[in-house]
Amino acid sequence: MQRALCVVTLLVLCGACPSGTDRAPAGAAVQPRAIVLVTVDGLVAEELSAFGGPRATPVLAELARTGNAWPGAWTTTPMTRPAAATYLTGLAADRHAVTDDLFIGLASDVPTLASELGAGGYRSAAFPDSSFLGPASGLLRGFEATGDTPPVPTQPWRWLPYLRPTDELVEDYESWLATLPSGSRCFAWFHFSQPLTDRLHAVVQPFVNARRKKAKNPPPPTPVGIENVDRALGSVVESLRARGDFDDALIVVAGTLGDASGGATDPPGAGFSLAERAIRVPVVLKLPRGQRSPRPAEASVWAPDVAATIAAAAGVRLGAGAEGVSLAERAPEDRVRIAWTWALRDQLGLAPARVGSAGGASVFEGPATAEPQAVGSTGDTQRIADVLASRPWPEPLRIPAKAARDLLAESGIRVPPEAPQPVVLDAAQRREVAQALLLARALLKRGQARPALDAFRAAFELAPDLPATRLDFGQALVMSASGRAEALAVLRRGVELQPTDPEMLHWYAHALWSDSWAESEKVLRAILPYKPNEGDVLYDLACTRSLAGDLDGSVEFLRRAIEAGFRTWGLMETDPDLRALRASGRFAEVLKEYRK
Repeated sequence: MQRALCVVTLLVLCGACPSGTDRAPAGAAVQPRAIVLVTVDGLVAEELSAFGGPRATPVLAELARTGNAWPGAWTTTPMTRPAAATYLTGLAADRHAVTDDLFIGLASDVPTLASELGAGGYRSAAFPDSSFLGPASGLLRGFEATGDTPPVPTQPWRWLPYLRPTDELVEDYESWLATLPSGSRCFAWFHFSQPLTDRLHAVVQPFVNARRKKAKNPPPPTPVGIENVDRALGSVVESLRARGDFDDALIVVAGTLGDASGGATDPPGAGFSLAERAIRVPVVLKLPRGQRSPRPAEASVWAPDVAATIAAAAGVRLGAGAEGVSLAERAPEDRVRIAWTWALRDQLGLAPARVGSAGGASVFEGPATAEPQAVGSTGDTQRIADVLASRPWPEPLRIPAKAARDLLAESGIRVPPEAPQPVVLDAAQRREVAQALLLARALLKRGQARPALDAFRAAFELAPDLPATRLDFGQALVMSASGRAEALAVLRRGVELQPTDPEMLHWYAHALWSDSWAESEKVLRAILPYKPNEGDVLYDLACTRSLAGDLDGSVEFLRRAIEAGFRTWGLMETDPDLRALRASGRFAEVLKEYRK
């Protein structure tokens, strides 16, 4: 598909939004003509030459040398979409309520940097490389232009995103800059995921090698992601110099998550650990005209501070609940920083976790702890525990229990009235299951369907009562031409155990499809109100409407699916379930509309 910049509607909010603090935003001495925010998955300070590490990052090192750098900043969550949402809103992960990478997007009424800067006269564009950050994320709202975003994965390896090449993002950025009138102020957001992908490849490759029968196995791929990011950053800097905007530019480079390779007890994978290496991320800042932050390198820095810095420099306000402090100012050293993760719940079916820290004290709440684990003096840990207690956990995405019971009763499935007991795994079991699922997902993404199915079965047998292993195994069986009958049995038991989980119901609908697409459609329509922007559900409904001869309905759902990020064009062009829509000629009209 030809790459092109697509223009999106600029959201202009009426009136000024109240700040999350009583204090008006402090403007920088020089309002930046260009603002560049760069967020990076898998950014670990100790590995980068900018902080004395072995990986060459000369551009980042120069920005750190002439500006400011904080190697020990904290993300709010080691998950791509929720962390990016914090950087774009100034809201911590529990307040913007984006708690996963696939299914929950930013609400349309939450002010973002793009919407507020746009209202303040800045031209804006977004260049994320990850399918997690596409239209369904809600994070592109307010940007005038975006580069093409990859299609959202819909198969059992959906937690491993599609990525766009780094150099394509830079090309799109330079093309966009060329369209701007001279002297216009601009805001660009880049997101790079390749460093995290490199890290996970290195974790998975030994397990892949162990499955090979050949005596000689290839070594893990050479990691190049961070070097590519640094080169891209260099191109951005040169573009700003060519426009004469570099001196008056505000540039922030910040990690969304750190080391996702796990450890002796933590499972490998993005968001599975709240250990220090997973949530500590470097932040590098260049202020306009050689200004420097008064905050020393060892000072307290938290992800919401980044959005507060950009908003203050540009003279705009963030929404209510934003709690960062501009990096151009000092911050209270005794404030409580918090990091959450919901990946344990979404991808492993375990309880979520969070950790709070202030000074040298910390309090951890997680799936293996009946009581919070505290480290530090009693007074400090009590204060942290009080702050955590004041911030309720966001509710998971669930459909009402009665609606689920009534729906499943139509299929003859009796749901026990009592809620299922949560599965508890010890640290070794969590690590073993996470490794098994990561291997299975990686094999499937690489096109190795049969080994992947075997790996999903092995993960399922490790913990058959864990919703995640059952769901992933059921999905893999659905995708297998010979596994439909077993898939129906596995997922039927899954909805008995987890009747209010819309994703379990979604894949139960997939398993029903070969017997009755009409019955499948009943389930899909029941979960649609709770997954209104999930491209896979919308595409499935486009298919059922085509099979029913309802071409108007099929077109409506297909458009909604594409706008939600379902852009697997090859499947659409060959899927037998869309045959009627294609034969009518209306499919070609939709394709022309979206594939310019």
